[in-house]
Amino acid sequence: MADGLDKQDWEALREAGTEQDAPAGQVLVREGATGGSLFVILNGTVAITRGGRRVGGLGEGHLFGEVALLEGGARTASAIVEQDARVLVVPASAVRALFDSRPALRDRMLREAQARLLA
Repeated sequence: MADGLDKQDWEALREAGTEQDAPAGQVLVREGATGGSLFVILNGTVAITRGGRRVGGLGEGHLFGEVALLEGGARTASAIVEQDARVLVVPASAVRALFDSRPALRDRMLREAQARLLA
């Protein structure tokens, strides 16, 4: 399951999203861009970069892109596929609807995002 989400939250995200293949080298999220989707890595790996420097990596079950959606601002980092991946892409409108109908989901994602930003 994705980053600390319970089974019901995970199923709600899966129903709201679309699975896509992402080849190595593909930029999924560009630092400074407007947040349009939330991503969950189903398999493969993704590098996280800030200012062109690698600051971390994510693998199966991790989600990213939630910070821009939670705060309504620009992307805080870039996400670049390192190893061919399959990702679940959940549009911002669906994420907002889930946050409205499932406030606990929003709270869990906020806690996870804060923990990652402080790490």
